[in-house]
Amino acid sequence: MIIRRRGYFRWNGELKRASLPWIPIWREGIYHAFSKKLLKATLIMSALQLGFFVIAVYITSKPELSFIEENIEALSSITSILRTFYVNGYLIFTLLLLSLAAGSELIAGDLKTNAVALYFSRPLGKWDYIAGKMSIIGFYMLCVTLLPGLILILLKAMFSPTFTMSMLSLFSCVAFSIIVSLFFSSLTLLVSSLTDNGRFVGVIIFVLYFLGLAVYGALNGIFKSEIFSFLSIYELVKRTGNLLFGRENGFSYFDLFAFFNILFQSFFFIFLLYSQVSKMEKK
Repeated sequence: MIIRRRGYFRWNGELKRASLPWIPIWREGIYHAFSKKLLKATLIMSALQLGFFVIAVYITSKPELSFIEENIEALSSITSILRTFYVNGYLIFTLLLLSLAAGSELIAGDLKTNAVALYFSRPLGKWDYIAGKMSIIGFYMLCVTLLPGLILILLKAMFSPTFTMSMLSLFSCVAFSIIVSLFFSSLTLLVSSLTDNGRFVGVIIFVLYFLGLAVYGALNGIFKSEIFSFLSIYELVKRTGNLLFGRENGFSYFDLFAFFNILFQSFFFIFLLYSQVSKMEKK
């Protein structure tokens, strides 16, 4: 209901809460993130990798090229192809770059421009704010994890008349994509909530990534144990993929440990992020 008094209009109605109030944050964030050169370059990197594996799928579907499939373990089946696609350093580093390109300024930018007060002046809860920000990073993460996996499965089914695939492989694609998206988005947003400098966010996460690799390598060399894998982002993601897609040399309990560890860290990061957002709201 609009009331007019002396030439002015004012709203005298009641604001109703939308069913998904974080959708506008997600929609605007998607467009804004895509304008960044680093994000576009990272998507191109992912597309190049996908193109290589599309060629691999095509090769394995040709009987005259069967000798290639027989001599290269990574091309022996769709499960092996998916494992090679997901469990490699190139993809993991691409995910790191993608999370920074899409999410390093999501909260840091709000802190810098004092936009946090504007967000919470509307019928928007803290969880809605967090969900909207995480969905932006998650969208691009799924574009370079889940979408390529589904494309490879579809192409394998199209090219190979004798194609058979268990539902476990499809489940592994979905589970891996969701887990790594949750992990990278929660970590990136947590660091982004600690500073108003987006570039500093990138520096911190790069240091965590490479320092974790170095510390894990040193401790693994000293104690001859893989239990310290939880210290390395790379190892956590890699071992989660090993568990879901299967190791070439069989099952490892350390992969199971990494799987539960990456889930624990993701939810712990979200808890800390919620606490940080609560402090931001009160300011």
